[in-house]
Amino acid sequence: MAIITSEIRQLKRSMTIRYVIAITLIALFSIAAFLSMDSVIKGMDKNVYLVNVSGKQRLLSQYIALDAYRVYSATQTELDDNELQVIKWRLKKNLAEMAEVNEMLSQGRLKDGRLIHISPEVYNIYFGKGGLKFRVQQYLALVSLIIDLPEYKYKKIIILDIERFSEGLLNDLDKVVLQFQIEGEARLQKIKDTKLGLLVLTLLVLLLEVIFIFRPMVNRIVALSQMKAVALEDLERQVQLRTLHLEKMNKKLNQLAHHDALTGLRNRLNLEANIEQVLEASEKHGTEFAVLMLDMDWFKQVNDQYGHDMGDFVLRELAQILIQSVREGDHVYRAGGEEFVVLLNRISYLDAKQKAESIRKKVAEHVFSGNGVKLRKTLSGGLYHSSLAKVSGVKELFKLADNALYTAKNAGRNQIVEVTSTVQVEEKMA
Repeated sequence: MAIITSEIRQLKRSMTIRYVIAITLIALFSIAAFLSMDSVIKGMDKNVYLVNVSGKQRLLSQYIALDAYRVYSATQTELDDNELQVIKWRLKKNLAEMAEVNEMLSQGRLKDGRLIHISPEVYNIYFGKGGLKFRVQQYLALVSLIIDLPEYKYKKIIILDIERFSEGLLNDLDKVVLQFQIEGEARLQKIKDTKLGLLVLTLLVLLLEVIFIFRPMVNRIVALSQMKAVALEDLERQVQLRTLHLEKMNKKLNQLAHHDALTGLRNRLNLEANIEQVLEASEKHGTEFAVLMLDMDWFKQVNDQYGHDMGDFVLRELAQILIQSVREGDHVYRAGGEEFVVLLNRISYLDAKQKAESIRKKVAEHVFSGNGVKLRKTLSGGLYHSSLAKVSGVKELFKLADNALYTAKNAGRNQIVEVTSTVQVEEKMA
């Protein structure tokens, strides 16, 4: 079994290490997958934003051309001054916004200062042969002239230039939108490829964990189970051999559970059960009995003056005196501390009284000699006899005997007080 236990410890340690490795690999792989997907998705978000912005730029160019024509034709149509001012205000706003978008897309910098990646294709559209950035700037500058020019003929010349300019400009702005869309689709395909790659890698990692981590663990568990089966057969034989020994030990434990460890006397567990039996027999058959509750006077001084070893010695010797002082059918109990109880079976009142007095005198005359110390001690007691008072149960009997005991204590100690209807309980003394 020692070998099995050692194997179990090793298996537990090995399984823990392998499990930690497996979890760590999965955790690292999950983090890497998350970061990869997050990076791709973030790029996708920017690309969608660029498609929207470039589309807006294309739309602004059309709005600007339309409002420029409205300003030009204001002299020919019935537009009041307020309506004209609104159109000019809107035109100026769209011009400023298109200039901002043109700068942002060509420089690769968003409004909040973040940089965005501009592909070579987009860069070539803005700064290559077509020079879209500068053409947009020229277009915006040209449109700005029409806002403040008063002469109709000048405006007519400018509006013609705007019409020629805007047609080619709109075509190039379409190219920008299309290019951003192409790049977005490419990034979307990259996301799909990344997902497929992560799936394949996940399955590969799980396969490797099964081969190199979990399969060896299963093999070791199977081997250990076989060893355990052999060990169990041997254990069954050992159990059979030890069963007899356990029965003997149980008897010994039962003895210890019902007897005081220091004195060897019966303890309180036996006391209450035995007195209950005696009470029932007395009620059925009218047999007489007595209970003598004893307490050593000033016992605390022994422990305080000579130490607990001497106190234990005194208690053990007192227990022997009590055992030697009673008949074969009587029982002596240690109720707790320096308190003892003697159960006198089938005894008359006078005999019980004489026996109690005899025990008190024997203890008072005895010299407790041990650990280099000699001393004398006395007992105080409360004597209950079945002829003195009727009780309803063990608790009431104990209460009467205990009251009589403390009456003896209060009356000066070293005496036995009988339970009678005249016993008065005064303040209890230690």
